[in-house]
Amino acid sequence: LVEEKKLVNDRNFYAFADINPILPEGSVNITLEAKNIEDVKKIVKIIDEEIEKYSAGMFTEEDIRNYINRTKARKLLWKPDVETESNIIGWNMMMYGVPDSYDMMMEKLSALTPHDLENALKKHLLPKNRVILYAVPKGGKAILETQTKEIVEISEPEKISVGKNITLIFKKNITKPTITGVICLPVSINYETPENAGTISFMTKMMFKGSENYDSLDLTEWKEDHAVKFWVSVGNETFINFKCLKDDFPEMKQILFDAFQNPTFPENEIKLAKDAQNQDYLRSLSNAGRNHEEFRNMILYRGQRAGISNEKRNEIIQNLTQKDLFNLYKKYFNADKIIITLFGDLEKEEAEKIAKEFYSKIPHKKTEGIYTPLQIPEIDSVFINEYDFEQVNLNINYPAPKVTDEDYFAMKVIQTILGGNRGRIFNAVRGTNDLAYFAYPDYSAERDYGFFRITSQTSLDKKDELLQVLLGEIEKIKKETVSQEEINLAVEETQKIMSSYFTDNQLPYVMTSYENLGLGFDFIEKISEILKKITPEDVKTVANKYFQKAAIFISQPKKNVKLMVE
Repeated sequence: LVEEKKLVNDRNFYAFADINPILPEGSVNITLEAKNIEDVKKIVKIIDEEIEKYSAGMFTEEDIRNYINRTKARKLLWKPDVETESNIIGWNMMMYGVPDSYDMMMEKLSALTPHDLENALKKHLLPKNRVILYAVPKGGKAILETQTKEIVEISEPEKISVGKNITLIFKKNITKPTITGVICLPVSINYETPENAGTISFMTKMMFKGSENYDSLDLTEWKEDHAVKFWVSVGNETFINFKCLKDDFPEMKQILFDAFQNPTFPENEIKLAKDAQNQDYLRSLSNAGRNHEEFRNMILYRGQRAGISNEKRNEIIQNLTQKDLFNLYKKYFNADKIIITLFGDLEKEEAEKIAKEFYSKIPHKKTEGIYTPLQIPEIDSVFINEYDFEQVNLNINYPAPKVTDEDYFAMKVIQTILGGNRGRIFNAVRGTNDLAYFAYPDYSAERDYGFFRITSQTSLDKKDELLQVLLGEIEKIKKETVSQEEINLAVEETQKIMSSYFTDNQLPYVMTSYENLGLGFDFIEKISEILKKITPEDVKTVANKYFQKAAIFISQPKKNVKLMVE
């Protein structure tokens, strides 16, 4: 730009990475002074081309050595004054915890490879996640605006039926050369029993740790090298989530296809996963929240897979063999239907073809076993658990409508009125009184069950008052009539939060989940207007219908626990 094309002045041309380990994210800044306004967008295009070129393999070992040598030279040749050196020591202590970060930095630099630099560019600079500021003389704006504008095509999400058993949710977005995908399969933990709880989930996640054509170590390295985001969640259904560059998508597909059809369940990966499971269990022993959750579930879901102890659940996983995983795969990894969501740099016809490809690679056999969803009992009692922790954990549980019930939306409104930073529960325990560290309602609804749970944590001396205040809020919503204005304000507040939070990073999963529940992929857009139709009478009726029997669970410190908070 300076020497060859002579488009940029040498003065005030610099680039730097502003990276601070105590901040959540860093930034890369490029500042330059163009010789002619007409060339500004051309210069940006050249910078983009250079970044893309280097991300494809232009870095060399010599480049890294030269940078290290320059860094060493600056350190040896520079002698700061006392004030400057004191300032540097202070910043090093704040950011790195040591007075001089030079040795630590050199160690990291010496370990870098050209591959590492390429991956950093692919991850942080290839996606056009940036702001460009053109500071031009008066009248220069008109020159820039007359230049050809970049065409950015973004479509609205749409639902497409691709055959009898394939639902596609598609959104074209060419602002970045990426593809985000979510695959929803009816592979469910509801086929588990108390005797094999956790095994279907464990098996499904292990499927993607290695297959016939993809060694586990090679697979891990490829995902890291290509900055691929990939995770699997297994519950009432299985969700397979990925995000990758468009250029990497063909390979990503083949990896998934091979995992669907030819998983190998490598022994080394099984051992690693078992070790992780065991460490998680051991950590849970010193976690008050996990201890309380186990106590609650063992009573509330007694006789069900969700009601077994953490120790038993860990034992089941530790006893699994490679042969067991193959048997579980053959028995439970089947799907007679699929929901696939694709956002990114694709045409609709491509997306439809991809959806059919994915469906064709999944076994369609009938799943063996008995489908047994969670059962929510009606219990009207208080249960006390004394444990070796100081904080008091508290739950109030009620049965609630399923997502398919007509009372579902009224219960959503109740959750909205009670919840949030402006909700009744927060104001009652944190705004008016200082009774809890936190308190919130959670309405969880699936096709097969629903429950409403208030969760809170406090100190021992405030436990009884907190419980009475929380139960009092439930009684108020049963006996008093809420205003339509309160309903509308609560709904609008929730809608604002949802609208600002959900981006193309979260929307694929959220839309897939809502479509799977039968609410429709566009439920986020519809929910506000639906909830505003709920009347104060609906709220009172539903509250009185479901908030009759409360299962209350309290975990509190044993008498010999030394309290830090009196």
